[in-house]
Amino acid sequence: RFVSPNQLISDAMATLTAPPGLEPVDAEVIEVPAGTAAGARRKLFDPHLEPEAIEDGLASGSLIRGTIRVSSSKVSMAFVRPDGAKSQDREWVVRGTKYRNRAVHGDTVIIQPILYGRSEDSSSEDEPVMATAIASDSDEEVVFTKPNVAGSAAIQRDEEEVKMAKVVAIAEKKGSGRVLVCTLHPDRQKKGDGQVHAEDSFVKAIPTDKRLPTMLLQINHVTKKVLKLPGKLDPFILWPMQIITWNEFSKQPLAKFQGQCLGR
Repeated sequence: RFVSPNQLISDAMATLTAPPGLEPVDAEVIEVPAGTAAGARRKLFDPHLEPEAIEDGLASGSLIRGTIRVSSSKVSMAFVRPDGAKSQDREWVVRGTKYRNRAVHGDTVIIQPILYGRSEDSSSEDEPVMATAIASDSDEEVVFTKPNVAGSAAIQRDEEEVKMAKVVAIAEKKGSGRVLVCTLHPDRQKKGDGQVHAEDSFVKAIPTDKRLPTMLLQINHVTKKVLKLPGKLDPFILWPMQIITWNEFSKQPLAKFQGQCLGR
């Protein structure tokens, strides 16, 4: 069933709650005019699989369940360790945000192996990883290097290919469901003076942990009161945020306040 962008935003904002100490108020929903460029957005991500398809895939072995970890040195790279895997087992590589499919660092995900070197729908960020690459991050060594165990069959084989995969569902939102500490900034492409103007619709929330995605906080009665908008944002003040929704059409997830200001 097709759901319009307006309905998606309305559903998301229905869950918006005010920080402690503030009276809850109705959230303002920014309507996206039908037929406009914004109203006719294309899907940026594949839809997640239904539970029945996941169950069948896990039973047949075509799908794998595990925990996703984003590299701290290269955030376009993520790794999935299958449930029950041993420490010396090679992890699956998820390259680029498209194949990560809205999963957040720490989420339990369902992945599907993809062909090595696949270039379909790839961008510069999603180009295949060379099997001979050596990772500098300690977290990545389990993916790119073979276990140095005497008598291991891996030592006898030719160089192995990197195991590539894409996320097809999120089983448990252990990463995206937790409170994320962020700083707030104007949602504008050009560098400015930190001012949020009356015509702006969103504020950008950037997590202090760079492995986590940048989020959008909608400007409504709550955010105007808390942040004293329109006005200038202090980019050094820390705020607790939580993702409330991330649909297939959005490059970034929508977020809400999850508590009061944490200070600088």
